[in-house]
Amino acid sequence: MKQEVISSSKNPLVRRIISLEKKRNREYQKKFVIEGIREIRMALANGWLHEEIILPEKQQGSWLSDNGFDTADLHIQFISDALFEKLTYRGNVENMLGIFNTKDIFLGNLKLPSDPLILILESLEKPGNIGAIFRSADAAGVDAVIIAEPVSDLYNPNLIRGSLGTLFSLNIGVGTNQETLDFIKQNDWHICTSYLEGSKPHYNASYKNGTCIVMGSEANGVTDFWVNNADEIVKIPMKGQVDSMNVSTATAVLLFEAVRQRALNK
Repeated sequence: MKQEVISSSKNPLVRRIISLEKKRNREYQKKFVIEGIREIRMALANGWLHEEIILPEKQQGSWLSDNGFDTADLHIQFISDALFEKLTYRGNVENMLGIFNTKDIFLGNLKLPSDPLILILESLEKPGNIGAIFRSADAAGVDAVIIAEPVSDLYNPNLIRGSLGTLFSLNIGVGTNQETLDFIKQNDWHICTSYLEGSKPHYNASYKNGTCIVMGSEANGVTDFWVNNADEIVKIPMKGQVDSMNVSTATAVLLFEAVRQRALNK
């Protein structure tokens, strides 16, 4: 038996999806939209609660179960193919949308081991860069990512797409610089700040015990706050004619040096 298919752009659900394109509406409703089968699968697998899963009419039948979804626990709504295409960015043949609940992401909610590897991102601006960094953080197995003095919205569609859904798998906290520093000091963890004027190559720093790697914004790097509170200040030696690299690339270099040292330490 076919389910009801929404075909009107004036339908309340369709209007809701469109409204959630705006940050202020996401914050007010405490909801956001995820697009893409991989991203939605990641969110569901990591316990993020959904309100609705939206599919194009052509994907009625066994499409969800064929793609590994347990349909018993899903709230599913179909909309016409033409309307679905207008609501999505990607236009994939096999695509899906989901309305999910946001989470209250506080530093105090982080559950961490005694000697964690933590990544701190101070005031990063570009959602795509943050998403790419989340992928590196997930690949490196970091214990937490802390967004200090946030500028970009965690639920920005570009960030979610750039992260390939790792936003939902990572242990994330948000706070001011001072809140983040207080949290670190309470646990006596080591602070390693990446700074263009640093004198120590990143591979000469120690990441073997509880360590926080601090990365700064694309435009300005880290602020004096993290330079002044660092236990070690490092830079990535570069042999070419440019003196900096994309923050997502630089973050990956530092994270995997930490992973290398920790593997040797074991």
